[in-house]
Amino acid sequence: MATRVSGALLALLACAAAATACGPAAPTTTAKPVATATRSSATATTAAPVQPTRPADTATPLRVATTATVAVVKNRPVPVLAPPPPNPRAQQGGTFRWLAEAASSDRTIWSSANGTTLQTAVLAYGSLLDRNEFEPNKGDQIIASLAYDWWTDQSGTLWTFKLRENVKFTDGVEMTCKDVKFSLETIRDGRDAKGSELSASPRRSWLGRMKEVQCPDNYTAVLRTDGPMPSIIPTLAVSSFAIMPQHIFEGKLEKMLNQVGPGQGPFMQTLDVPGEILKYGRNPNYWNQPYPYLSEFHYSNLGSVTAVRAAYRVGRGERGSLTKAVRDQMEKEGKLTVLNMGAAHGFVPWHANWLRQPWGDKRFSLAMRCTIDGAKYISTVADGEGYEVPMFPMADQPGGSPWSLTLEEWMAIGPCYGPTAKTDMTKRREIARALLKELGFGPDNPARPRAMERKGSENRYAAIEADLREVGILPTVEFFDVAGAYSKAQAGDWDIGTPAGFVTSRLDPDHWYGEHFHSTSDRNYGKYVNAEVDALIDQQSRTLDKEKRYKIIKQLDIILLRDNAKIIVATNADIQHTPSWVNDIYWGQPSNSQNTSAKFERVWIDAAKMKQVLGQ
Repeated sequence: MATRVSGALLALLACAAAATACGPAAPTTTAKPVATATRSSATATTAAPVQPTRPADTATPLRVATTATVAVVKNRPVPVLAPPPPNPRAQQGGTFRWLAEAASSDRTIWSSANGTTLQTAVLAYGSLLDRNEFEPNKGDQIIASLAYDWWTDQSGTLWTFKLRENVKFTDGVEMTCKDVKFSLETIRDGRDAKGSELSASPRRSWLGRMKEVQCPDNYTAVLRTDGPMPSIIPTLAVSSFAIMPQHIFEGKLEKMLNQVGPGQGPFMQTLDVPGEILKYGRNPNYWNQPYPYLSEFHYSNLGSVTAVRAAYRVGRGERGSLTKAVRDQMEKEGKLTVLNMGAAHGFVPWHANWLRQPWGDKRFSLAMRCTIDGAKYISTVADGEGYEVPMFPMADQPGGSPWSLTLEEWMAIGPCYGPTAKTDMTKRREIARALLKELGFGPDNPARPRAMERKGSENRYAAIEADLREVGILPTVEFFDVAGAYSKAQAGDWDIGTPAGFVTSRLDPDHWYGEHFHSTSDRNYGKYVNAEVDALIDQQSRTLDKEKRYKIIKQLDIILLRDNAKIIVATNADIQHTPSWVNDIYWGQPSNSQNTSAKFERVWIDAAKMKQVLGQ
């Protein structure tokens, strides 16, 4: 079992377990850069604290005796870090053009799991906390945003957040604690206090253990959990947990489908042509000046990967897709900057609809696992850029997780587990045929499930289908656009397949397990239900001792892999790149839409460099 963890998580576990006060140094009058911690270091605790709006709130010692026998304890198990200072080289102005292959189906944040939907809305809103995606390789650090300070009590069940004053939505109404309460409780419940319902709430499980939000005053929010909950801080640093205006959306949650804002984020929407283009302009009253640097952000639907690649290659956009060969060539020519490479927080999945028999029989899922060749998929479909993993990338792989199984533990599950190069595909397919025979299938009676896939993923499906046919599984397939694929998945009208990739923040195990595998999750599309899994997810969520938590997580991984709750064909290699005139953009993981970088707050364009590269 790998034991490497991020500095922030180590601090959280250590402080919470000891019930001691871990806080930043005394506030200073000048903001300082955050510490130069990497994902594997624990030096983040040396970073400068946030300068609070009202210094008296944090000038109080962390332990103050209010009587002879009662002490007030402020535990800060993850350091309260300030964002880095503005870049003195940054230029104001310019437009960031996001080139997309598909249109955004709606404008929701809370109810969508679709990256294109999230990407077109999160930059208009703020969240209580953010991740440090202002600097390279610091995405594990959690920094202040709408909340400038926070702490928990000695029991770890009351989490207090101090909110910035004078943060206004773009309609001029000030954001207060009531907006925080409305937002977080609506995400958790899938409905608001007036009975209005979200179409879905894919991240409700992340807040399932939050019992309520209390508002002692307009600028203080207190979250009460049903026990210690170390995941609450990384949860609130995910942009999907945007704080929405109660006065606009309460009782009218359906308005979120088509309306962006009023928000309090760095940008505000200026144009929406459904299916074609969305435009955002700079929010002139953004609380965090001098950001944003960009004047505009455009999201354009070009209709296909081919069109996106052609436009991106000739400099008609700042975000797009390229083949490996073209990307390498453009980097050599100085036209492209490749920022880094890591294992994304998503994977290429394939799974059964567990409510449909015989496809929901565990033997059928194991047969699919045994015949699907992950290494072949990576080499033929993903340009060789991907990884075979157990549940998470292993410690020695890019983006490796501290709670991953080891290679030996993964392979010990059975002959169909482990990297393809270390297993016998001939033997695996013999096992698959034997399992199918037990289910009544054979050469004269092949299995004919109905498969579901998303348009644009035809090559992915073709690779998987070829493997299935090797053992006598002959699916018929339907392809749907992005919105249709998710609707079809939720409706359960399919036998095998996947609506799309699955990208979820992996900052804490609660996120991954709760969203993908808990029986109550809206993203558990196959309706996999296992009471033991649900209990273990809850148990690890409440376990503060890191070694004990790892043991529970190991149990979870083995059960989920053994059952093939979702067959992980491959984990994506996340190749992050941008034209060389774009600066200070550091996509974290996942690098689609659930993270701080999607707000484009700090990104700026070097106009002279752009003209030089494009020969203008």
